[in-house]
Amino acid sequence: MAGETPAPTANGATKTTETRDAANGGHPGAGPVAAAEAITASAADAAVAPAAAAPVVDKHPMGARERGVVGSSLVIATLLLRTQLLSIWPAVIEAVTRTLDDNGNVEKPTMPNTVLLFGFAVTKLHPDVALIEMVMIAGALGALVGGCRRFLYFSTRDELTRRDEWSYLMRPLQGAALALIVYFTLRGGYLGQDQSAPVNPYGIAALSALVGLFTRHAVSKLTDVFDTLFGKPKEDVAPVHVRD
Repeated sequence: MAGETPAPTANGATKTTETRDAANGGHPGAGPVAAAEAITASAADAAVAPAAAAPVVDKHPMGARERGVVGSSLVIATLLLRTQLLSIWPAVIEAVTRTLDDNGNVEKPTMPNTVLLFGFAVTKLHPDVALIEMVMIAGALGALVGGCRRFLYFSTRDELTRRDEWSYLMRPLQGAALALIVYFTLRGGYLGQDQSAPVNPYGIAALSALVGLFTRHAVSKLTDVFDTLFGKPKEDVAPVHVRD
């Protein structure tokens, strides 16, 4: 139209509304010009918008006193179990040693005196009891190794929380119990171990420590054994959906 005043643009150029509509094919707000402007505006809004805040998890940090208690407990427990393993090791070696008499019969092992708890207890362990004690101590030591690694990792990152305090206490107990279960399973022949085969104390101790260190793998193996023997539980095959 004659006499229409051209509208100034941001870069100083002048362009009438009719000219812009003509470039857009006669439809206001359509065409490549409007699309480019919309994309530019969206990018500008995204740049200006503040970044989403990271989710805040309500965790109570472990105080300095709790850190000292947990760290000291891990050190003391590791040293104590190591000394007890050294104390019962002669009884373990004697328990797995087989000597024959003149008639070719296996002699009953003579168990030496075992000094426990730094001399507070002196006893003679039965051969099977000595092996069981060795298995549980080795399993607890393996679990303590995992607990110490976890404590060091989170302490250096300043991410220790109070909810983890009991986990450091339960780990050696879990490792000892699980190592004993695996030992009984091996001696029972469920994992292919011959019950009459000679016992290698070093192999049993290493396996017990690894079971305590890698509890998840041990539980997975035992799960496979029980699934083979008794089948999978019904709730695993056909889960039950509970209504609200």
